[in-house]
Amino acid sequence: MLVVEDDELVRRMLVRVLERRGFVTLEAPDGRSALELVEHHEVDVVLLDNGLPDIVGTDVLAALRDAPASATLPVILVTGQADIEARVGGLQAGADDYLVKPVNMDELVARVHAQIRGRDAWRSQVQEKLHERAQLAAALAAISPSGGSRDVAEKLCTVLADLPGVDSVGVSELALDGSVSVLAATNPFWTSTDSPQIDPLVVQEVRQVVADGAVVLPPKLADLVTTTPHDGVIAAPVEIGGRLAGVVLLGTSARPGVDERTTILEVLSAAIDLSPVVQRLLGPVLDSRNGSESVAVRLRHVIDEQAFHPVFQRLVELRTGRTTGYEALTRFDDGVPPDQRFAEAVNVGLGIDLELATLRAALAAAARLPGDRYLSVNVSSSLLTSGALTDVLADAAGRALVLELTEHERIDDYRDIRAAFESLGPSVRWSVDDAGSGWASLRHVFALRPHFVKLDRTWVSGIDADRARQALLLGVGRFVEELDGSLVAEGIETTEELETLTTLDIEFGQGYLLGRPVPIDEAVATG
Repeated sequence: MLVVEDDELVRRMLVRVLERRGFVTLEAPDGRSALELVEHHEVDVVLLDNGLPDIVGTDVLAALRDAPASATLPVILVTGQADIEARVGGLQAGADDYLVKPVNMDELVARVHAQIRGRDAWRSQVQEKLHERAQLAAALAAISPSGGSRDVAEKLCTVLADLPGVDSVGVSELALDGSVSVLAATNPFWTSTDSPQIDPLVVQEVRQVVADGAVVLPPKLADLVTTTPHDGVIAAPVEIGGRLAGVVLLGTSARPGVDERTTILEVLSAAIDLSPVVQRLLGPVLDSRNGSESVAVRLRHVIDEQAFHPVFQRLVELRTGRTTGYEALTRFDDGVPPDQRFAEAVNVGLGIDLELATLRAALAAAARLPGDRYLSVNVSSSLLTSGALTDVLADAAGRALVLELTEHERIDDYRDIRAAFESLGPSVRWSVDDAGSGWASLRHVFALRPHFVKLDRTWVSGIDADRARQALLLGVGRFVEELDGSLVAEGIETTEELETLTTLDIEFGQGYLLGRPVPIDEAVATG
């Protein structure tokens, strides 16, 4: 807890009372030192005097609210002004509570406890939501595209129907000729499943409102696309090459104890979070439905013409800042996201061909990197067990390699995967990529005994403010250490995340804070 008070006698009295009640405290005599302490320490509650010598308390409060890390930090504003106008001003400035001097110590302690309870409840709700989203994402990742578009759509409906507040789901295809087909629905969506009877003007309006991503449909439009009344209808687009090829519709109804508006916003938030997974799953299937031959021809052109290029992102030893290696990633010249392009290739039987082509390009470019840096490349389990890697990896010219097993395929026989890794020789190490998402669970790690375990961005984001996740990472680190492996944190974007991960003895990391993926010329220039 941080006590901000310019009067030293008053400050020491407040600190003594709070420490006797079990609180760990920090002290600040003015606004600037208070902001600095909040920036570099974990603080649960701020007791903020409004009459500070350098910055008034409301301005300190405004600065706290402007910073993402402290935007929700509970702040109790203390002032000598007891009138209603002063109280309202403090609350409008962002204070969570208000105390008037002279402060009653029992009331102070009670209000501090109330703020901590509220923040703990909020954190618990956030963690619960994250857990729900992670479970849904894993369930979506488990859907196989091999059964065709309607099978995928039906399974998609089943998974999304488990979202809190969702009482119906529909998946529709918007074909090249402008017609609409309802592929699957838990309750009927659109005015009819008979495409010719759907008003093309309605379809065009839907196309326009979902052009920028998942949205809540305007009430009049929602009434036109569903035969079942809902409190709200969320529409999430599925695109193929910039063209709207499908729409996922989520009908919402308020739950007991949760108002209609909150339910709609929660479902919209989930739709936005899950849209990339749905896109990756359904996009290639709809593209294939519109003609898998044309998809294969387009992909064969990408492979033959090498319409892509590698980029390289630094892998860093966190304690020293030393670059130990680079991860090779692929960017496609037409701007299609890599995960979508590789999913398309798998769907038309060209997955291994595309992987091999991009891997050869990465190895050729990496020859210019310093010889003492290892190169990390992504491989699927299909490529790993195909036997095609041996000849390709011979092009590494003696460079140490790490093969990152991607998380998007289910592994049924870990012995085959481990044997395939070991057959590549001692200069090749292996890694489990994106641990914590998809299929890359701790079971994955235990069965494969990788040299590296890469922590998904969801583990890293905001780790500095999450004590529970920090404790969990300590356990994961110990588990990986017992397997003679090392943890690599992905997606490090803030100095606070970096400092926390270093304190937790996470050995390696990568992310925009440490270096963005760059072309080979820039990677060589920066060393």
